[in-house]
Amino acid sequence: MKKLPVFLASLLGFTGCPLDTLFQRSTPSPTPLFQADSLEGWETINGGDWTVENGVFSGSKAADIDKHCLLVSTQEFADFELSLDYKAIHGNSGFYFRLAPENNGLGFKGYHAEIDATGKNAGGIYDVAVKWITKPEEELVAQAFKPGDWNTMKVSAKGKDIIVWLNGHKMSEIDFDRSAKGKLGFQLHAGENTQIQIKNLNITEL
Repeated sequence: MKKLPVFLASLLGFTGCPLDTLFQRSTPSPTPLFQADSLEGWETINGGDWTVENGVFSGSKAADIDKHCLLVSTQEFADFELSLDYKAIHGNSGFYFRLAPENNGLGFKGYHAEIDATGKNAGGIYDVAVKWITKPEEELVAQAFKPGDWNTMKVSAKGKDIIVWLNGHKMSEIDFDRSAKGKLGFQLHAGENTQIQIKNLNITEL
């Protein structure tokens, strides 16, 4: 029989733990960011109609409102892995992350993962209030996006490395230094009749 080195045998005797348990790295559990029936932890900017029922957040606005209407988290996040389910019913929307104050028309800088009822550019990444960073190919969007149904978006943000998936398809991957930390948010696009539902928003901070 092979013997454990003395220092390991002593350590195991001291802790009373099996070797595989002692050296196992713990994996952080995802944290839910939506309350079942409350907007607690979120604030609205520029209006829009935001409601929550049974854990499903709904946002809508009329086309005559010529501003982006936002639902923004009160908490900030830096590096994370996140997942959410969305149903885009009408118009253009988007998921914001790492939103930080900026002197521009929106008041923020950061990243925007595209959401649209038609699926156009779904999962593409926009430099908030500036320009597109990357758009997915139309063929990829056709494979990934489920019109009129629930879609699962996942976002990984680790330093400058950012990846967006949609229903298991990698839509975008960038190495871009725009914002290192900030709030999360959802957008209802200016000048459009927009309606979206979101649920199962969970984040794991890294």
